[in-house]
Amino acid sequence: MTQKASGNVDACPITKETWEARAEAKKADCGGQSVYHCLADGEGRKWERCVEKTRIKEGFCPIFRSDGYIAWKACNTSESTCPNRTYLSNEVYEYVYCFGNNSASTHEQENEELTRAEGFDDGKVIAIVFAILCIIAAVVLIILWKKRSSPNLQDDRGQPMLSNALDSICRLALTIHSLEFVGLHFLYIGLKWLSWHRHEHF
Repeated sequence: MTQKASGNVDACPITKETWEARAEAKKADCGGQSVYHCLADGEGRKWERCVEKTRIKEGFCPIFRSDGYIAWKACNTSESTCPNRTYLSNEVYEYVYCFGNNSASTHEQENEELTRAEGFDDGKVIAIVFAILCIIAAVVLIILWKKRSSPNLQDDRGQPMLSNALDSICRLALTIHSLEFVGLHFLYIGLKWLSWHRHEHF
């Protein structure tokens, strides 16, 4: 009987379709008469390994021994998911009782939460950068407008265009990273006030 270890996992497949999909993905690890198995060991850890399938008696679950081979472990027959018939070890997905705690590890869940938090922080940074660009663009436009304006002649024809340009820049920054950031609301209001103030004093 030959076996190859392919590492531990957080959960084993519990349907025929997902089991067969994992078996196909791990086919290269298996050879000869060994086939894909995902079983718990004596400490409840899950392992994917290629071993020869064996017949398991009713009321027992297959588990991996410390050397990687299959042993039997009695289960509580009063449980509906405890095996109630003789079956092959690679059909254990039909009896979830045999896997014990078959959910993703706490460590994996923490990593997922950290990834989501990092994604949120990245979004906040991008939003702030766009807000700064919005302010810079507003200041540049106002400076250029002042330089081109005559002290004795006011031409209001360009004012709507400038106001629309400021609106477009700010709306673009807000749209790219949504209106959820309260700070951007205040920045947007400030820029609108700046545009109005320029309009009143030119």
